[in-house]
Amino acid sequence: MICFEYAKNYCKDDISLIENYDKAVADLTKTWQCHHRRELETPRKELIKIGEYYNRPASELIFLTKAEHTALHNKVNKYRLGIPCSEEAKQKMSIAKQGNKYMLGKHHSEESRKKISEAKKNPSEETRKKMSESHKGLLWFNNGIITVRAKSCPEGFVKGRLKKVKQI
Repeated sequence: MICFEYAKNYCKDDISLIENYDKAVADLTKTWQCHHRRELETPRKELIKIGEYYNRPASELIFLTKAEHTALHNKVNKYRLGIPCSEEAKQKMSIAKQGNKYMLGKHHSEESRKKISEAKKNPSEETRKKMSESHKGLLWFNNGIITVRAKSCPEGFVKGRLKKVKQI
């Protein structure tokens, strides 16, 4: 699948002249992206600044799958910098990729833990009504592997819950 509008922004010629066009049009399972060959040696921001990013000849462009495009840019960025990461930097990047870690290495105070515990134990009447309303009309369905709650039976499921199996 190609996003023709983006490709038309990049190419001043007929986009069918861009390399891999036939593969990209024929492949309905992957997303194909238009890539500038010059981005390997010159960063995109530079190409935009000098006016050589949009409206380029088809010979300067190629269609790549989204995965190929991403991998190429990751490889180019590492080599363009040419600076190996320190162990500390690697650790920070690893933590950053794991999600929000604002409490990393910290603990709630005893007072905070009590407040959290009480809030979970004693929902207000209004909260209880909201929870009750959200569950009304839901029925249990299973497909032999998993059990779900829904208002109508999903395809491939039957009414009822799976029996819990004791772990040995």
